[in-house]
Amino acid sequence: MTNNDELVQKLGEYQEKISKAEGKPLSDNDFARKYLNISSTTLSRVRGGNYAGNMPPVLAWNPLAMRCARVDEGCRNCWHLRTCDRLAKNPTLTEAQRVAYEGKRPCMGVGTYIGKVNFGNAPKIIAVQFMGDTWHESVRQDYRDAIIGNCRKNPQHIFLMLTKRPERVNEEIPDNCWLGTSVSDQASADKRIPQLLKAKCKHRWLSIEPMLDYVSLTHLTTRNSPDGIGWVACGGETGGGARPCDPNWIAAVASRCEWNGIPFYDKRDPSCGGFTRREWPVEWVDKMKGVTR
Repeated sequence: MTNNDELVQKLGEYQEKISKAEGKPLSDNDFARKYLNISSTTLSRVRGGNYAGNMPPVLAWNPLAMRCARVDEGCRNCWHLRTCDRLAKNPTLTEAQRVAYEGKRPCMGVGTYIGKVNFGNAPKIIAVQFMGDTWHESVRQDYRDAIIGNCRKNPQHIFLMLTKRPERVNEEIPDNCWLGTSVSDQASADKRIPQLLKAKCKHRWLSIEPMLDYVSLTHLTTRNSPDGIGWVACGGETGGGARPCDPNWIAAVASRCEWNGIPFYDKRDPSCGGFTRREWPVEWVDKMKGVTR
């Protein structure tokens, strides 16, 4: 057993001892902050793992058949729009769905009942309408309300929501939802992150993908700040016509997140040169473990 293995074992025994004394499971976040005076990110790194180690895959829930629209350079090679082009010609879909993928009025997707979908009782991480944008101008408010309402009715799950239109988020987002925005360069970051921070929600996250230029994240506060960002995912462009991404740009974001104690997720292949780390918010781990915060 190495010295680090002994330390990890002692930390586990200490956390278990406190949990028994308090009569309830002690989350990694509370253990790190209250008893070790370090961030949960640092604790995870000491233990030699990352938050994603035992996490289930993220499930996709796309309740709407819809077509988004390009808003900046990050959308130039959008996979969603290429998929819509194929679906608009799919004879197995209804006419309403094909028309929606052509760019006209959105409608409910195949076999989807927005307010009645059943995700089961076991905690899951669910990506909501990544095949489009819930806050696109063409999405009806009653559809949006039904989607958010269904998230609220399923508090056992974590729902990831992502938009390039954070200025349109006027709803109160449930606490089990993580609202994020997507940026690609400094201009989109300076525009969208302040708008995201104004949204009425408890949890926020940031997707920097495709990363097309260096992004200075001066907007970040510590992850425990009530108006801060709790997770950052970052990666370059992929697929045909992918534009280059300097590994130093991603490394700079990873360093900034570490400085602020924010979990960072490098979306690149771990075998690539310059790969940093993959971390998940400790709240997600707690949810999967059944820890009440």
